[in-house]
Amino acid sequence: MESGTISGIEYPVFDNLDEYQEYHMEKSGAVPIVQQDWRKAKKGDWAWSDDPDIKESHLDYRRIVQLLHQKDVVRKLPDGRTTGTCRTIVGTFVQNPVYKMDTDLTLREYSSGRYLLSYKSKQLNFKDRVIQRTELSTNEILFCLRVSTGCNPIKMYKEIYKSQNSKTIRHRTILLLKQERIMDKIAEDVRKIATGLGIDHKKIMQNYLELFKGSKNEDFRYKVNEKLGDIIGTHGEAQRVTTTLGGIFEGFSPKQLENAETTQLPSGDDDKDEDES
Repeated sequence: MESGTISGIEYPVFDNLDEYQEYHMEKSGAVPIVQQDWRKAKKGDWAWSDDPDIKESHLDYRRIVQLLHQKDVVRKLPDGRTTGTCRTIVGTFVQNPVYKMDTDLTLREYSSGRYLLSYKSKQLNFKDRVIQRTELSTNEILFCLRVSTGCNPIKMYKEIYKSQNSKTIRHRTILLLKQERIMDKIAEDVRKIATGLGIDHKKIMQNYLELFKGSKNEDFRYKVNEKLGDIIGTHGEAQRVTTTLGGIFEGFSPKQLENAETTQLPSGDDDKDEDES
């Protein structure tokens, strides 16, 4: 248990439910209910924090803290929702689903920091969520399926994630394609499609080998041989080579992805919103 002091009054922050119950039984003989969602709690309520879900928090477990002040409506959000704020001994938090509440007393200075809306408690941004996620989200699964059938990745991101900002769409598409779980899923989907068409790596290699044997053009034979090397991984950094409905999907090499934000990845759009910020 930790605590902070305001005007000589000590306010505890409990590490677990047993500690919380013991404290209140000794103090008053009754244990107040702990609210599961602090966003719906009112002044005087006790609620669980979100510490494990906050990147900046040093705590890997939820704690119990009291709401010392609470305001129902502070401002109206762009989507029409209204939002309030609450203050604990730790800090001030926006009671909105996109924000998290921590109880890490080391994240802000007393006492001025307690009265400032804490940006530290905001949810992880898109980049952090994508990088830290271990399981595919519903949108990622759909994105992988569309890309595996030969669809333009940027157009698919725009359609699936309902985004309009061209710069954001491009950057986030590249970010998705850099994730191993995304490329693994795309490869898996491609294999399923190829299997349904009666195509596998053996068949592809046989076709390449027939092209190699049937051509007398040395330059062409060299390129076919190089492609075979890519498939079996003899050229050092082998690319993922899989088959799609539209032909061969070769994946994206690390170098391509590194440069894709400005040069490599086609947008698939003919509109004029590329400069949108």
